[in-house]
Amino acid sequence: MTASFDRATGVPDHGRSTFWLCFWLATALALTKAVYLGPPPEWSWAGMIDYGSDAAIISHADVLYAVGIGLVGQTALCLSARRAQIERLVWYGLVLFCVVSVVYAIVSVQIFAYLRTPLTYPLIYLAGDMKNMRSSLGAFITPLMLAALVAGPVVYLVLAWATHRFVQPQRTRLFRVGQGLGLMVVLVYFGLVHRAYATGPWSERVDRRVADNPHWVLACSFLDAMAQPQLVQLDEEFRPECLSDFATLGERQSDARLNMPPLPRGEGRGEGKESRGRADSATQALTLTLSQGERGRPRNVIVYVLESVGAQYLSLYGSSYDTTPRLAEEAAHSLVFDNFYAHVGVTANSLVAINLSIYPGMTWREYTVEQPDLPGTTLAEILQSRGYRTAYMTSGEIQYVNMDGFLHNRGYDLVCGYEYLGCGALLVSWGVEDRCLVDSLLRWIDDDSGAARPFFVMAWTQQTHHPYEPSPGRPFIDFFKGRTLPPDDYDLGRYLNTLHEADRQLGRLFDELRRRGLADDTV
Repeated sequence: MTASFDRATGVPDHGRSTFWLCFWLATALALTKAVYLGPPPEWSWAGMIDYGSDAAIISHADVLYAVGIGLVGQTALCLSARRAQIERLVWYGLVLFCVVSVVYAIVSVQIFAYLRTPLTYPLIYLAGDMKNMRSSLGAFITPLMLAALVAGPVVYLVLAWATHRFVQPQRTRLFRVGQGLGLMVVLVYFGLVHRAYATGPWSERVDRRVADNPHWVLACSFLDAMAQPQLVQLDEEFRPECLSDFATLGERQSDARLNMPPLPRGEGRGEGKESRGRADSATQALTLTLSQGERGRPRNVIVYVLESVGAQYLSLYGSSYDTTPRLAEEAAHSLVFDNFYAHVGVTANSLVAINLSIYPGMTWREYTVEQPDLPGTTLAEILQSRGYRTAYMTSGEIQYVNMDGFLHNRGYDLVCGYEYLGCGALLVSWGVEDRCLVDSLLRWIDDDSGAARPFFVMAWTQQTHHPYEPSPGRPFIDFFKGRTLPPDDYDLGRYLNTLHEADRQLGRLFDELRRRGLADDTV
């Protein structure tokens, strides 16, 4: 009695099996999730049981993904069994797909650790082009990551090949029954673990989406993007105090006439009378400013936008990190708003919203790409028609996601990115130091050929964008000295230093405006 063998694999030729390919795929995906989880916090029996439970929860969708790949692959092999060439193509295609899945699982651990969400098509869309993204991506390409990307697929292929060749049980009826029972066990395991995930402590964790299978999430996001968008409707009634967020200052002064309660400042955020008092004082100061008439109003306007900056880490707004000493100092001469909310954080859509004074839609698509000719009037257009010099400057790339295309014919005499600033080498792929932006802004203010016309300029920084590159030659401040280190101390430490540098450059701008006698004539 003789047996035939497959020349490519050396396996007895009674049909190829996807079992070992998918077994090791499930193992590899589960191990990548274990890397995210880290080592067990304690090596007691109770600690190991808890750790095993957590590991099962965050990898259960990956196991189901591997089983699904195995079933689909085995079906394709069965359908092509009578055509050796097609079967061989299906087999090697399946092997390649599994290897790519292992590579993507390794990458996805780092993606989730930073974004707290699996990668999706909208996130890829928002990333823009690789020319700008290379610095942000390079921050994650460590020697350990490179080693994992090389070793992971190699180890997977070796294990899959060895077990596929040397561990092939006879395909008896008992074996087939065992296969069916094994599949049922996997499905029951998935159901029980998914129930524990949906109803247990993991359902309330901020990182609960680590339990999603990143491959499935990415594929579904592509399908969702190709489908027709669904209109979201909110039919419930809104309380009047919620609607007052959209009222103008004049309307808020007429709250009684409108039968609308005053805007609650600081409510729901742990802020008390002091915060409400500051907001009330700010409103009174703004009312006084608006009622002073034309005489004595500042002529010049500078809109200075800090990229990727919220109030959370600004000492001006109560952060324990002393990141903005100059802004805190200038607060004595300023109107400081403490009741605001930005519901869209995408740079391009923020650019559109600020320039056109509109609420940006709840979308991941960028207006500068999708609707660069969106109707609207910018402040630059209005002031330019009144004899103002106007400019838009950024220390980033002005061509990024067609921002220059959006700003074209929007009332700016000058629209420029880092290429115009004359700063030399890039700090990162996103652009140059914000120091160069302030230098160029001041040169532009001075370059008026003696006409002394009023000016309007919008300046947009980039240094506070990831990867948070500190300025060369500046001392690196240890904001965590004497404190317990936060989990993300490396990135946060760099970010706080770029905030401090942004504050320093703002201080330079304030000082230079005062030196030129423009401080009291510029908003």
